[in-house]
Amino acid sequence: MGDDDKPLPIVEHWLELRKRLLTSIACIFLFSLISYFFSGQLIRLLIKPYKETLIFISPTEAFLVTIKISIVSGVILCTPIILYNLWKFISISLNRSLRKQVLYYCSTSTMLSILAMLFAYLLVIPAGLKVLLGVGKEFVKPMITVSNYFSFVIVVTLGFMLVFQLPLIIICLVRNNVVSLDRLSANRRYVILCVFVGAALLTSPDAVTQLCLAIPLIILFEGSLLFLKIFPNRGSY
Repeated sequence: MGDDDKPLPIVEHWLELRKRLLTSIACIFLFSLISYFFSGQLIRLLIKPYKETLIFISPTEAFLVTIKISIVSGVILCTPIILYNLWKFISISLNRSLRKQVLYYCSTSTMLSILAMLFAYLLVIPAGLKVLLGVGKEFVKPMITVSNYFSFVIVVTLGFMLVFQLPLIIICLVRNNVVSLDRLSANRRYVILCVFVGAALLTSPDAVTQLCLAIPLIILFEGSLLFLKIFPNRGSY
């Protein structure tokens, strides 16, 4: 629905979707191209937690990693534009109340994703590398390829971006009456158990990285419960 809350014809919906998709793809291409020219600085920034020299074992490995980093950087830089186009498309089908809710959840999700990226880069990746590369170091010398390193960084970062959406999921479920706040509070020990199991499955097999994921998740879970107690379901945003 538009501003006057009148439904648009299906053809106009498809044309609007096509316009938003093409705009987002063009922006991703443009920002990825720009990122490619700064790929050297990006690579130096990303390998800073490792503090050693990376290697590559095939002629195309370094080039393909540079392309991958440029595309990932382009998508990240283009995220505000992608979200804006997504918002403009879905908002034409929502009434004013639902538009406020979607805007609330999208903005909160973005902030949690940024927090997750910073947390992973500044704390988890350096701690995880220190533990993982320290195993057997007195017998063997680690020689990490550039593609394996960046795959590790991307997987860890995306994993944290995903699990840091937990508060948003909890708030959404409680405020839409899918689960009650009292029930979540009463079963928090099972939630904490699931958090540790999930941390073991999503991270590398070392206790430090798993704790770096599990402890913030527990804090986010408890913070979500506290937030819902202070700001109970009001039916709108």
